[in-house]
Amino acid sequence: MHNLGAKVRSGKIWSKALDDAIVSYGKDIQIHFAGHGMVLFGNERINKFWRTKRDLYKHIHDQTLRYANKGYNMTEIAEFVRLPDSLNKKRCCRGLYGSLNHNIKSQYQLYLGTYDSNPAHLDELPPRELAVKFVEAFGGVEKTLEIGQDAYNKGEYRWAATVLNHLVFADVNNKKARELLATTYDQLSYVAECASWRYNYQTAAYELRNLNDKKPRDFSFPIEAIPMRDFGDFLAVHVDPNVIEGLDCKIRIEDTNNKESAILVICNSTINSRDGGDEYDGEIKGSKQDLVDIFMRKQKLDELIE
Repeated sequence: MHNLGAKVRSGKIWSKALDDAIVSYGKDIQIHFAGHGMVLFGNERINKFWRTKRDLYKHIHDQTLRYANKGYNMTEIAEFVRLPDSLNKKRCCRGLYGSLNHNIKSQYQLYLGTYDSNPAHLDELPPRELAVKFVEAFGGVEKTLEIGQDAYNKGEYRWAATVLNHLVFADVNNKKARELLATTYDQLSYVAECASWRYNYQTAAYELRNLNDKKPRDFSFPIEAIPMRDFGDFLAVHVDPNVIEGLDCKIRIEDTNNKESAILVICNSTINSRDGGDEYDGEIKGSKQDLVDIFMRKQKLDELIE
């Protein structure tokens, strides 16, 4: 099963594209190859595979909307909707990469957003504030830990994770809570069919056990390949708005490596990027990496002036 919910994609459109392929190429196709899958040979086998995948994504899409129209929210729908045996027993429909649970939620979110029409969810407390309130309501730290341990002992790992997650958010330095939550995630990872779920559980367990093992993020990637206008948008999402507060100007930036340029329109603590032009208030020239370092305050502008 593929993932419908990276950037959310419509299961209906996906299924129709597969059906169009069947109609257009089904009689002649002999070799199939695509990302996230093995090469297939033979007309009959490929057509069967295409039909199966078409029906998989359409079924997920349709059943999600059917229950959404009955008033169920995404969590409820993901809990009880299951694939028919004709799909579920096929290996290519198993949730080894994309999961049925997340794909259902993605289709709900595609049409209805993340809000489930329950007013209690309109303006929820942030995670830590909510956690502190929960721990207080449960009777304090020790009582919450006891509830979490009891849930773990009963094999109610999802409930244990919920309780202990609140406790860790309320008191991140509580080693007993962190270790028990990590062990709970271990158990959840053992039964997770979906690889991305399993890795999430295992990564979280590692981080809970190694709280001080904080490695700096590696932002290295080929920024030189980004077109200059898109590069301006890249800068915009990395700049602290407090740094540009009060500015109202147009800055021309030029990549000295390939002579591309763009105009950054800075206003209302926001950066908009447009193609280069003749109207601007100032100019900065340098490599794309130099420009990143300047706008992220890793390097001073005067250090680049020759």
